[in-house]
This record gives sequence, C-alpha cells and structure tokens, in this order.
Amino acid sequence: MIRIISILLFLFGAFPAFAYHPEDGIDLNAVVTNFDFAEYDDMRADKDKRKVVTEKGWIYGGDLEFKTTFNRIYVQANAGLHQGNVAYDGEAQGSGAKHKTRTLETIADYSFGIGRAYETWRRHDYSFIYAGVGFHQWVRDIESKDEVLGLYELYRWWYAHVGARGYLFRMGPVHVFGEISILRTLVPEMTISFRQDNVDNVKLNLGEHYSAKFTLPIRILLGRHFQMNLEPFWEAWDLGRSGHMDLTTQGVVVGGVHEPRSTSRMWGMNIGFSMRFD
Repeated sequence: MIRIISILLFLFGAFPAFAYHPEDGIDLNAVVTNFDFAEYDDMRADKDKRKVVTEKGWIYGGDLEFKTTFNRIYVQANAGLHQGNVAYDGEAQGSGAKHKTRTLETIADYSFGIGRAYETWRRHDYSFIYAGVGFHQWVRDIESKDEVLGLYELYRWWYAHVGARGYLFRMGPVHVFGEISILRTLVPEMTISFRQDNVDNVKLNLGEHYSAKFTLPIRILLGRHFQMNLEPFWEAWDLGRSGHMDLTTQGVVVGGVHEPRSTSRMWGMNIGFSMRFD
C-alpha cells in the first residue's frame, strides 16, 4: 500500500499536467453498468482454468457522492445502489449438470476517503491522493428453472482503497479528469440460502484479493454552482476460493460445498449533475 501511494503521489503530484481544481459539492448520478461475472474450475492444475458459471447483462442504479476540501485536507463519501436481471449460464456443483436461468443482481457500496490536496505551479490548481475504507454488499438471487433449484447468495466484504485524482485538460466549459483507485478486499464472506427448506444455510469465507477501478470524469460547467457529469468507468473485483464446508439438514451432514474463485468485470457510465458549495 505504501508503494502504491508513493507512485500515485509521484504521478499526480509532481507534474502540472495533472493539476486539478477542487470542486467541492454533491454529485447525484444515474449509473448504467455492463456486468460480467465468472466462476472458475479452480481444481485444475493448468493456468487456463475453465469457467463453470457466467452471469452477464446490464444493471442500473444511482450514486450519491459528497466531497470537500479544507486546509488542504480532502474528504469524500460515496453511496451507491445498483440492480439488474442478468443471464446465468453454468453448471451445478458436484453433478456438473448444465443449465441456464436468470439472476437478479443487487449491489450496494459505501465508501469513505480522506487525503491531501497538492497545489501545482498554477494557483488554485490541485491534485489529490487519498485513502479510505468501504463496505460492499452483493446479492445473487439465482432463479429456479426446470429441475434445478436456485440459490440466494449474499456476499459481504470490507475493503481498503487508495487513489489519486487529477485534472487532464479542458475545452471551454468541458473539464476532463482522470482517477485511479486500488482496492483490497478484507474478510470477504458469503452466505448461501438454499431453495430447499430442509437444507441449512451455510457461510463461507472467501479469499482476499487486490482489485481496481479507473474513471474518466468529464465535467460540463453550466454555471458557477451547477455542472453536468459524464463519467465512463471500468471496475474489477476478484475473490479467492473458499474452503470446503459441510451441508447439513438440522445439523446432520448431507454433503459439502465450496465457492470457486470468481471475477467481476464491470464497465459503464455515470450520468448526472453536481451542485458546488463555493
């Protein structure tokens, strides 16, 4: 983490080309996301591990962000909620039976960050580096279809993040920025609820991994206190394989289950407005 912060500070604090003018205020954005999730057959020894489950489709939602700068201290807080019904294509664990259905994805994310504003050679131009924590909750509500029973899976994890945000260029009222965040999942876990009333819920501890998010915020100034936001982004989350856990019925072992290694890749666009404080 220290090395990452040092690199971000060098890139965004050392060069005037990455200057950023602080725009303290509140952002309210609608979000459109292309969602691409995969689970892998991690029991194979080769590097090209086979995908056993994929979930793909569009999800929609909104983000609310607060940010302010005082005495060179930068503070930000963000809350988002996204949901969508996507296509599920996979195979049952154990039997390997292939099936297709739909999954209702519901993702909530909350984060807080604090950092430092660095003034460049131009007065009132700044770059930012920051670090913080967040909480991520994700529900996969997999529908039952034909003879295959669906699952209700609840993922939760805390994460640490470091990032940098900098001004790139402007064209009249249009200001273009760049932002990169490095994320580290902390104590990720998931709870599986089965569609069968006689099978007990099971909680699995997942493997921690580094993740990342890149954004290209575009601000169109509509006045001193009002602006339009366009923000294309790319986001990645990785989760490691869980250990094996017993499946039970009223405490009696009837089988076993584990969660494979998984990846989530998302890209999309935030579209909304900002109200500035100053």
